[in-house]
Amino acid sequence: MSKDVEVIILSRQNMSYKDSERCYLWDIKFDYIGDEKSSFKTHRKLNAAIGDYIVVKNDETELLENDRIIPLFVGLVDSNDSKTDDATIDAKTIYSIADVDFIATKKAGSSVQIHLFSLINRYLLSDPTKMTDGIKVRIDEASAYYSYQPNDQPKVENLTEYFIHMFEKTGVVWEVEWFGKDDNGKLVISTVI
Repeated sequence: MSKDVEVIILSRQNMSYKDSERCYLWDIKFDYIGDEKSSFKTHRKLNAAIGDYIVVKNDETELLENDRIIPLFVGLVDSNDSKTDDATIDAKTIYSIADVDFIATKKAGSSVQIHLFSLINRYLLSDPTKMTDGIKVRIDEASAYYSYQPNDQPKVENLTEYFIHMFEKTGVVWEVEWFGKDDNGKLVISTVI
């Protein structure tokens, strides 16, 4: 892309600011179904560890009340490589945070949003080893019926793949709503299902 963007790196452990830099060359991949990574080139290596959050904005990024922004991209750092003249950070989408296995059984109901939220809460937000304190999830008021009918029960399923399956069947997605400080002054990535 031609316009510069700013990359902000946040610690996965506590959402603290680690680094930021303008990127002169970048390629954002929004497809949650594929495993393609977004790429950001800078003139120096950034203080970023694999798994840290990456928030990307530009000069046209929409500013909301309370200095919150609607970022161009939010993801997880997948690699941070440097060469003599520049550095490249590759990042997976925010959905990769759900790259965990769980036991899936037949399930159906009137709100896929509530169902997905309960899975996020159980396997991500309630597990301190996942380091998701900075992720907030809001349930959209609209509901969509869902049904999951695996051939073999119970079945070990990857949570990201399960989400994608539900996204494709229902048209409901889990997406970033805004980035900034919540009402208590804590830095968060606010998402909505």
